[in-house]
Amino acid sequence: MIYFFFFLLIFPAPLFFLCKNRGESLKLKISRLINNFENMDPDFLTRICMSLPGVTEDVKWDNDLVYSVANKMFCATSLEPPFKVSFKVTDEEFEDLTDRPGFEPAPYLARAKWIAVMDPAVLNQQEWIKYIEQSYQLIKAKLPRKTRVSLGLE
Repeated sequence: MIYFFFFLLIFPAPLFFLCKNRGESLKLKISRLINNFENMDPDFLTRICMSLPGVTEDVKWDNDLVYSVANKMFCATSLEPPFKVSFKVTDEEFEDLTDRPGFEPAPYLARAKWIAVMDPAVLNQQEWIKYIEQSYQLIKAKLPRKTRVSLGLE
């Protein structure tokens, strides 16, 4: 791994040719190489979401896979490329993430602090898990106590 970074310091030109968008930052290019998340698909997201208690999945709006807890959506993704994911974040994170490349306010849900990830490579595996689980917790916290108890979430 050290040799790889040393190589990049001496010969940075290969990074220029490895990305689709020539205007990407060096940090994003390296992230693509190290994490190899450019080929991320809905199966990875399904594994994260379905590992959470009380989660259901269904297809809405013809080609969007939606993950819900007690019929309250906490994550949505496109089933066809380009792979895009939307989820709820905290107020502070919403402001920070909308300023970063690869993120946008989610259409129709931005006022509820939902973010749309337009490029899956901008997040590594731990960040994906963190944001999806956080979105789940934010939605679950707003459920009535009776509903949480009946689903075994408390």
